[in-house]
Amino acid sequence: MKIKLTYLFLAHFVLFFSCQKGPGGTVSSGVSQPVVLGQIDFNSNVLNAVPTASNNGGGEFKLVRCGNRLLLGDYRFHRVLIWNSIPLVNNQSADLVLGQSDFVSKTCLTSPTSKSLCFPGGLYCSGSKLFVADYGNRRILVWNTFPTQNYQSADLVLGQPSFTSLDAIDNMVATTIQPWHITGFDQKLIVTDYGKSRILIWNSLPTAINQAADVVVGASDFLGALPSDLNAGKLSNPYESQTDGIRLFVADSNNGRVLLWNNIPLTNGEPADVVIGRPDFLPPSSYPVDSRTLGQPTSLFVYNGMLYVNDTSRARILRWNSIPTSNYTPADAVFGQSDFTSTGANTGGVSMYRLSAVTEGLWVDDQYTIVGDPANNRVLIFPTSTPIFN
Repeated sequence: MKIKLTYLFLAHFVLFFSCQKGPGGTVSSGVSQPVVLGQIDFNSNVLNAVPTASNNGGGEFKLVRCGNRLLLGDYRFHRVLIWNSIPLVNNQSADLVLGQSDFVSKTCLTSPTSKSLCFPGGLYCSGSKLFVADYGNRRILVWNTFPTQNYQSADLVLGQPSFTSLDAIDNMVATTIQPWHITGFDQKLIVTDYGKSRILIWNSLPTAINQAADVVVGASDFLGALPSDLNAGKLSNPYESQTDGIRLFVADSNNGRVLLWNNIPLTNGEPADVVIGRPDFLPPSSYPVDSRTLGQPTSLFVYNGMLYVNDTSRARILRWNSIPTSNYTPADAVFGQSDFTSTGANTGGVSMYRLSAVTEGLWVDDQYTIVGDPANNRVLIFPTSTPIFN
């Protein structure tokens, strides 16, 4: 299917949040101590084979916080789990499920519908709208109002001409996608088209079925022509993109770097301005493990002027205390390892402060740091009163 599916057998998760305050209302005070989802405690890493309301299927997943709600894109169980409030206890059950008729089903339909999901990826909320990257069905489903029932039908589809279509992705055009991540800001929608190594931008939230994107990043046009600057403008299977409302950040995973545009591109094929994880925009070579380099960046998060990057192959998350303005800027802090030169997975055993060899995604705000620990089959929720970065 794609490179990403080879990770399926490594119990590989993806965690990322990119959501504005949604219909959940005022954000609650939430947890006062760390909580783990998908496991009964912080020292367990049991692989979940049968779906329930409290576990996940492994493989890969993404999360998003929408107001009080927490959503999980459960990749292998072909569903989205919704908690109506941030979980307060370990292994807490979800309240709603999308993509399946109940919490114990895990079907990927061969003929898609407005209710079905197959290997879902990124999630994004804008106001009352919910966007879900239905990766296996090569489309994005949109709910115009936040779902309140299990197996609720979507209202809009992007990437396919109808809810029951499953068109091929051979044509590089503005309407076909193989989406893995979704983010945005205000009325902009930004989709990471993993399969076509590009980022698609809608300058306003789509309102029509199969509406075309307005701008493409990673190519000079929607037909796939290479950008004029192959080093600063070309992508190789990007996992995620993120914006702070001004800049665009892209995890250019196969190139071992994060690219930064100082302004969200308005024209096709614009080259990046800054590279993170490499000294220059030239093709990658071997670099030491330290605070400047990245192995395989996957998820990104920007909050309060700080940048967070999941360096999945090194079982760590790096934090920059200010947004880098020059190439090869070193990170300021690390989580998952005791220092910047260590890379071991679960060093000292599975615990609250160590990560597996495949780690992706996080959410950070003034209440929580939420970390995905995929190969340990869990999500870690830390209140901000619990310091986790070295």
